[in-house]
Amino acid sequence: FETNYTAAPSGKYPIKTFDPMVGLHMHEYTLLMNEWAMHAGAEFEYGAEFEDFIYENGRIAGFTYTTADGTCTVNARCVVDCSGIDGVARRKLPSNCLVENFRLSDNDMFYVVLKYVKFNDPDFVYNTSSTGWPFYKSWLAPQADKNGGILGIGACNSYDYAEKILTEVMEKIPMPAYTITHTEKGRTPYHRSVYSFVDDGFIVMG
Repeated sequence: FETNYTAAPSGKYPIKTFDPMVGLHMHEYTLLMNEWAMHAGAEFEYGAEFEDFIYENGRIAGFTYTTADGTCTVNARCVVDCSGIDGVARRKLPSNCLVENFRLSDNDMFYVVLKYVKFNDPDFVYNTSSTGWPFYKSWLAPQADKNGGILGIGACNSYDYAEKILTEVMEKIPMPAYTITHTEKGRTPYHRSVYSFVDDGFIVMG
């Protein structure tokens, strides 16, 4: 879809813009990327937990990880941390690295709550546009079901606070009658970027 509306906290005075949007379900998209990677020769080990780096002459030269079968060692010219907010490898870096090893606290995260809804009028179609209310950092976006939508919000501090503000949105903004089918939640960093994503033998990505 490409039609988007931005409205006041009351839901009034919507301003129309045209910005092409593509919706992806994260889990299915991740599986697809994994499939592409395996076709290119990548190997996956599920249920593994990063332990620590291996160093040679002061340089990162690989890492160790554990599974139900024990500890495993991987030698590598470059170790890439794609663990996002948790930064499981980044946080194990020594303090003299170019990449910072701080931990993100609860106050450094943006908590997102998505309520999947189905509209009570079976003839109501909502997959052609999206409406956002910046005052609440909230929105109603399309989903795969043309008779459904995603009522979402992003807030600091906690999921409980995000749910509280989303309840206020649901009470104050006029919307077509709907039924909530399920809820999804996720976090994004709400913190400045690390000063560097790269060090000798190490990269932070994704």
